[in-house]
Amino acid sequence: MKHIYLLGAAVLFPLWLSAQITFQISITNVSCAGGSNGAAHATAQGGVEPYAYTWSSGQQLSSIFNLSAGSYVVTVTDNVGTTASKTVVITQPPPINATLNGQPQICDLAPDGFAYTIPSGGTPPYTYNWNNGVTTQLNNYLTSGTYSVTLTDIRGCTSAKSYTVGYMGVGLFLFIDGEKATCPESDNGMAVVTPASGTGPYDIQWNTGATTDTLKQITPGLYVVSVTDINGCSATSTYTVEQEPIDPTHVQLNEYQCIGNEYMFEADNEYTHFNWVLNDPQDVIVSGKENRQVVVEWAAAGAKELAVEMTDSATQCIAVKYIQLNVAACAVYSSQPNLLSQTVVSPNPFNEQVSLEIPTHEHRETWIRMFNAQGLQVMTKTASTGLQTLETRHLPAGLYYLTLTVGEETKTWKMVKEE
Repeated sequence: MKHIYLLGAAVLFPLWLSAQITFQISITNVSCAGGSNGAAHATAQGGVEPYAYTWSSGQQLSSIFNLSAGSYVVTVTDNVGTTASKTVVITQPPPINATLNGQPQICDLAPDGFAYTIPSGGTPPYTYNWNNGVTTQLNNYLTSGTYSVTLTDIRGCTSAKSYTVGYMGVGLFLFIDGEKATCPESDNGMAVVTPASGTGPYDIQWNTGATTDTLKQITPGLYVVSVTDINGCSATSTYTVEQEPIDPTHVQLNEYQCIGNEYMFEADNEYTHFNWVLNDPQDVIVSGKENRQVVVEWAAAGAKELAVEMTDSATQCIAVKYIQLNVAACAVYSSQPNLLSQTVVSPNPFNEQVSLEIPTHEHRETWIRMFNAQGLQVMTKTASTGLQTLETRHLPAGLYYLTLTVGEETKTWKMVKEE
């Protein structure tokens, strides 16, 4: 406290100067949600003692107790009326809660039910106290009945719940999964059994004689499995290994083919049985309807579809291919009717090169094209009269079609590339 004296003609008196009030607050938070054991203590400094404390809760002491969670304001007043205020927040943890789940007694020969606790809220770590003396989160190997547990956190907050273990008496729960086989006779399917209840080790018996949980390299069909646990609880289940669906392929030929001409098409060589079908009954399969190579003569113009169903005799795999193309009435240029017939193509069979000797003709657009047996164009070039050479060493051995187009006149040669 400071004293200042003012001297005047007739008066002499002191003035009391008060310093600013400051204070600290210590708190104790609520230990359990919904509780009222919080506390706060204010300690003032500065100003002129003594101090008076007034809390928003109505209490007039420096320390207040039995507080629930919330905000509290304290105002401190010193001896000369100077005041200062501060707000304090008392918190509480989230409510502690126990969620229970479990499994009924599945087998009547052994107690295989269980119940377990999922804790939340409160302040970890937790302890567990079941009414049958178990002190772990999982209460295992139970018979049917009701079981209760008290969940306690580190602050002593508790939550009590109960769970009823039912009764089924069906033996075991089995989960079965697997993979499809690619073809009717393919042995690349799979089946896997997983016991979801009981006590291992398990005795597993498949109708194939296998005794492992996984069946590998199996064909499509129905499979039966029986599983028995160490207590004699058992169950039998079935699983059907299915076949992957057929995924047809589509080939679109962009080059027109001509009415009256014969064309050869080839199926995939990894299959053994074939069946070719035309979508237009006017057209004709000349040969090879059930062979890998088919020869077709187009009798009418329009959009065409040639389909082949291919089967592998070993696996009974079936695949379907659709070949789409367009057929036109290819006009023959008549001013030089012998022009294309006079063109010489050699050699045939060929290997590294194919040569065409084209007679002299009036200037018209001339094209040389080569197609494989599937009708896909593998080579094209513009040409003039005289000797024309195609480099063919890069082509694989097989059947090809060579076409020469002069104006609107076209001729086709069937060619064979040697090994």
